[in-house]
Amino acid sequence: LTAAAERYGTPLYLLDEEQVRARARAYRAAFPEAGVHYAAKAFLCRALVRWLAEEGLGLDVCSAGELELAV
Repeated sequence: LTAAAERYGTPLYLLDEEQVRARARAYRAAFPEAGVHYAAKAFLCRALVRWLAEEGLGLDVCSAGELELAV
């Protein structure tokens, strides 16, 4: 974490892609008949949008900025 902070500055958000994808798959498996959506207001970036879409999750957006990232 220190090396990443030194390289990119702070504040810095680090996401583990495999963990995000694994949790998305777990939610889909737990609720196979439901449309599972991630609340964009929690945290949103382009990579996260792509990962969630690739795992079959939708996005719950509530602002123009969130919508712009989502499409």
